[in-house]
Amino acid sequence: MKSLKSRLNLTMNLIGMKYSKDQISIISEGSLEGLKIDQIMMYAKPEFDGEEMFEIYKGIKEGLTKEQVSFYANSMFHEGQMRQIREGMLNGLSEDKIAFYAKPIFTGLQMMKIREGFEKGLTIEQVEVYAKPELNIWQMEQLKDAYFRGYGIDKVKLFADPSISFEKMFTAEELKKRIAG
Repeated sequence: MKSLKSRLNLTMNLIGMKYSKDQISIISEGSLEGLKIDQIMMYAKPEFDGEEMFEIYKGIKEGLTKEQVSFYANSMFHEGQMRQIREGMLNGLSEDKIAFYAKPIFTGLQMMKIREGFEKGLTIEQVEVYAKPELNIWQMEQLKDAYFRGYGIDKVKLFADPSISFEKMFTAEELKKRIAG
């Protein structure tokens, strides 16, 4: 009974605060799902929009530790970035690999390309070649995939240039320019 009363009080207090319907919905869902108040309070913050709250809620529901969730439950990250950090944690990436890409300078999609490289076995040294915020996701994809097509790190570095369109990367013509250049 005490638990129900505290959950009801939480909900009533939230209604008086400046939350959107989406935010109140996610907060209420956590309460109905039986999350502890301290877990709900990790995401029941007005600075998080409904989608960001949902990413934090998902991490809690999926069994991430409080420390792991706290790492990405930060207003410097938006929902897409939070998702990529959470996915890296769930997929067993090491802390140093997650910390490598968990930076607001990368978009959520750029983080995804970096995370995918790590999950496919690339080293930090290899990923560093294409983990550049000035590269778009298509360029990052081409550079990441080049390793799996047999290109070594030195050749991949030749193409890690934002001025090269992803369609021209690794073409014979561009390769000749890069080697001659």
